[in-house]
Amino acid sequence: MSRLDKYSRRPASSRSANAAPDLKPSRRDDGSVRRDSRSREGGRSVPMSTVLGVAFGSALTQIGGIVLTFGMIAWWAFGSQADITSWYVFSGDLSRATGQVTDYRETAVSEGGGEGDPGTPIYHIHYEFTGPDGGIIRGDCYSTGMHFNPSGPVNIEFKPDDPWTSRIVGTRKAWFGFGAVFVALIPLFALVFLFFGLRRGFASAALLRFGKLTRGRMVDKQPTNTQINNQSVYSFTFEFLDESGNAHRVEARTHHVATLEDEETEAIVYHPQRPQLARLVDAMPGKPKIVQDQVQPLAAGKVLRRLLFPVGGTLAHVAFALFWYVL
Repeated sequence: MSRLDKYSRRPASSRSANAAPDLKPSRRDDGSVRRDSRSREGGRSVPMSTVLGVAFGSALTQIGGIVLTFGMIAWWAFGSQADITSWYVFSGDLSRATGQVTDYRETAVSEGGGEGDPGTPIYHIHYEFTGPDGGIIRGDCYSTGMHFNPSGPVNIEFKPDDPWTSRIVGTRKAWFGFGAVFVALIPLFALVFLFFGLRRGFASAALLRFGKLTRGRMVDKQPTNTQINNQSVYSFTFEFLDESGNAHRVEARTHHVATLEDEETEAIVYHPQRPQLARLVDAMPGKPKIVQDQVQPLAAGKVLRRLLFPVGGTLAHVAFALFWYVL
């Protein structure tokens, strides 16, 4: 007998261990489909609160949501105001003309500076010049500081075939230069975190629904070089048996070591066809509970906290984008 036999719970079934699960929904006598939470082998009902808590609750997803929320604030403040077109719009041969400034004002934004130094103000400048056809053409641009006499003539450059595409030489067409666009790297990294966090989170939620439930015991525990709240994160390895009696191992990392050491064996869910895809239930986000093969709902407050940044923050920025670009 394997040393894990007494810890593994195998569901009683007249099917052979290697039989494929029935993926077809059962039908009533009248031919209609009966929605049965156990229409798949090993299937169980999972409350929506638990699905959301597990899917969105991982540290990777939470970090991604927080970084995305605040990174997008930096994007709206700087990146969206970057001059990202002038490098090619004003490339090639340009025509020149002499114009004059009609109005200018100091914006509330400056570049550089520090403690006790307000930096160099950014100016919004309006100008006009006489186009190739003799008509008056007006435009505006931005400049860090005033590098010319605002009451004197200014040099204008424009596209020969489109004189309305113009600017004062040495200025730009937006508040900030092209370099400000690199703040977009912050939300882009956050999206990567969210992608991998949500992929693992929804995979864990799917295992709660369709995975086989068994027990495993710890065979290894190693400290890592990571700390959370001044607590060391440990890597745990548990071993369990699948329905065919084959041994598999599953790993988890946590700084809540007591959750994986409070029982002689720990609950594990694994994929019926790929047992190497397994999760320790107590190591899942939200720490879902399974009582008599029934997944218990998570508290609403706990779920809402996990949705605050990944969902709430994202929706807030989507709404702002619609207002900014569409409305």
